[in-house]
Amino acid sequence: MTPVHCACRLGRRRLPRLSLRRDSGLIRTHRPAQSKAEFRKEAARTAELQAKAAADAATMHRDNAKKDKETAEAKLGEALKAEGDVKTAAVDAHAERLAAEAEEATAKVEKETASAKQAEAAQHKKNAETYTAQARNAE
Repeated sequence: MTPVHCACRLGRRRLPRLSLRRDSGLIRTHRPAQSKAEFRKEAARTAELQAKAAADAATMHRDNAKKDKETAEAKLGEALKAEGDVKTAAVDAHAERLAAEAEEATAKVEKETASAKQAEAAQHKKNAETYTAQARNAE
C-alpha cells in the first residue's frame, strides 16, 4: 500500500490517505464525495435487498401459516364429524339395548303368564277329571 496525499479543507494541508481496494476490508480515513455517494447507494441497495428478502420471508411465513390454519380447520371438522358419528352410534346402541331389555322383560312376563295359564289349565283338567270321576261314580 502506497500512501496517497489529498487536499483537506483545513488549511489545505496534505493528509495521508491509504489507497485501498473496496474489498480489502480496511477502513478508509477519508472519503471523497463521489465514493461517499457510491457507498450510500450501495448501502441503500443492500438495505433494499434485505427488506425485500424480509418481506418475501414474511409472505412465505404468512402463506405457510394460512395453509397450517386450513389444515387444522379441516382436521377439526373431521374430528367433529367423527365425534358426532360416535355419539350417534352410542345413542343407537343405547336405544337398541333398551329395546332388547324391554323385549326381554316382555318375554319374561309372557313366560310367567304362560306358566300361570298352564297351571290354570292343569287345574281345570284336574277338576274336570274329578268331576268326570264323580259323575261315573254317581251313575
